[in-house]
Amino acid sequence: MAASSVAALLLAAISLFLLSGCTWTGKGKDVADALQKTGEVKTAMYAGSFSIQAKGNAGSENMEIIFNGAADDSNPAAPRMSMDMTIMGQRMSTVAPGDGNIYITTSAGTYGAPYNATQTGAQQNSFAGVMGSLESAIGNFREAAASTTDQGLTLKTIAADGNVGRICGKVLPAFSAYSNASSAGSGSLKGLGKGTSIEDMCRQLLKKDPTLWFGIDADGYLRMIAMKATLSVMALGSVDMTMRFDVTSINQPVTFHKPSNAKMLGSQADLAAAVGSGGS
Repeated sequence: MAASSVAALLLAAISLFLLSGCTWTGKGKDVADALQKTGEVKTAMYAGSFSIQAKGNAGSENMEIIFNGAADDSNPAAPRMSMDMTIMGQRMSTVAPGDGNIYITTSAGTYGAPYNATQTGAQQNSFAGVMGSLESAIGNFREAAASTTDQGLTLKTIAADGNVGRICGKVLPAFSAYSNASSAGSGSLKGLGKGTSIEDMCRQLLKKDPTLWFGIDADGYLRMIAMKATLSVMALGSVDMTMRFDVTSINQPVTFHKPSNAKMLGSQADLAAAVGSGGS
């Protein structure tokens, strides 16, 4: 599986962190309340990992993504964010320091481009579709064993199951629309299946309902999301996919550094093309 498609699926998983206002009941309501409360924070730092573990002789094909970042929404007119991601040993850093531009640094160099303000409405509408599809795709909430963060914080943990049919039939198509709107067409998942629909590709990969875990701290904030799924990949057979996303800091000061000597481009689409081609 190409690193670009894995990164797109990682973003889909992380987008669970933003889900709020849903109608889950029982233990699901505890998760919904924590999601909503955490969604109201102004600044946050996070870290996590995503891995694919092949079984048997295909172990050499294992993949791991490690990431960390920060977000500051205290000024809605100029939100700031950063993410540092290592994919199979290759590092990529993204930062929006609040100057109206976004910058990406890879081994090929540093590039920047302005935000595409005309995409804002489309992004919001598409993201609402992602949120609605996620709500219907997760159920069977139940108490799980307490979990602990790397910082030593003990979390009340609630497990849940994802529904393969709804994930493939609703969530990924909705996320593809969001990805497409967010990047002027350069980030869409449409081309990943080489003629196969997103839904069919998902059903070929995802053979069992995935399990999710939500960790809630003593103050009611969502501090952890984890997921484990079994995939069937043609060249590798059965593989385990795991993801963990931790909110490591809430409502604490965060800093963002604008990179120097960035090559400025005209749009986010140009930026994505430059990064994808290695800067050539």
